[in-house]
Amino acid sequence: DLVKQAKPEFESLRTFPVGKLLRQDARADFLILLSPGGKRAHAEGVRFLDGSEDLRPFADRLRAIDFGAVFPDASEVKLVRRGTLACSAASGDCAFTLVPAEDALNSN
Repeated sequence: DLVKQAKPEFESLRTFPVGKLLRQDARADFLILLSPGGKRAHAEGVRFLDGSEDLRPFADRLRAIDFGAVFPDASEVKLVRRGTLACSAASGDCAFTLVPAEDALNSN
C-alpha cells in the first residue's frame, strides 16, 4: 500500500519540465548520457530512439535540463538513462520523464 501511495511522488521526481515546445500531442523516447556537473547532473549526450519525429529536433533542449543531485560526489561516473519526452496539445507544455532504471530495456 505504501508503494502505491508513493508512486505519484516518485514519478514527479523523475519528471522534468522542458517548456512549450510543440502544440500537439506527441511522445518520443530518448537515451541520455548523464554526467556530473558540480552538484547538478546534466545530459552530456542525447540520442533519439523512437516516437514522434516532430520531437527529434528538441534533443538540445534535453541537454539543458538540470537533473539535480544524481551523483553522490564529483566522480567521473556517467549514467545512461532512457526517458520519454511528451507534449500536450492542450497546453503546449512538454516534460521529460526518466524511465525507472529497471524498466529501461523494455519498450513501450
